[in-house]
Amino acid sequence: MTALFAMTALFAMTALFAMTALVRGYRAGSR
Repeated sequence: MTALFAMTALFAMTALFAMTALVRGYRAGSR
């Protein structure tokens, strides 16, 4: 249970960071 929760949290953080970086890059490239 703890391992699953930790893995889910890590995956969520990674996805959030990747999404933020993607949005920043898209805005920088668009502008």
